Amino acid sequence: MILLSCSLLLLSAATLFKVNYLNYAAPMPYSRWKNITFYDFKGFKIPSETLFGSKEFAFISTSREADLINDSTIMATTYFHPSRSYVFDQQIRDPALLQHELYHFHIAEYCTRLLRKEIADQGRSFTRSKLNDLVEKYNAVERGMQVMYDGESYHSYVLKEQKRWESHIDSTLLQLGLYSNPLIYLKRRH
Repeated sequence: MILLSCSLLLLSAATLFKVNYLNYAAPMPYSRWKNITFYDFKGFKIPSETLFGSKEFAFISTSREADLINDSTIMATTYFHPSRSYVFDQQIRDPALLQHELYHFHIAEYCTRLLRKEIADQGRSFTRSKLNDLVEKYNAVERGMQVMYDGESYHSYVLKEQKRWESHIDSTLLQLGLYSNPLIYLKRRH
């Protein structure tokens, strides 16, 4: 009885937070984005949820983390969260839908590269508070871009806009290629 109660409590909590603890998979760094398939989307979906009446949609969960490694090194990483990401219908394996979701991940990485660039440009020393402020700044930039991306591409249904966004994001990632390494080495004081 206790085990059943604990299981129900855990399942309820997981549903509330959209994290599948029962089939948990650790977050994946952006460097592994090419390996992601819809089989990696293990999160719980809200049963009655639709996208404008359609049940052919997916949701990808991403985040960025930045840590002070030491006084001259910061690590900033973009993550995909398999246990928070889901496909409404597990039978859907549409490559175009997966590509749309992966571009959400690319947008997150683009914003992380902007963060790395700003850290590298500012240079010398960072406090935890200053780093947190920059992370929040780029979280806000990303939220705005994600809304524009879905709005303009109508969640990938407007192919011309989807392709325009893909081209734009690919281009910006290339332009910020120098900031693709999660490690940022700060300039030393003399």
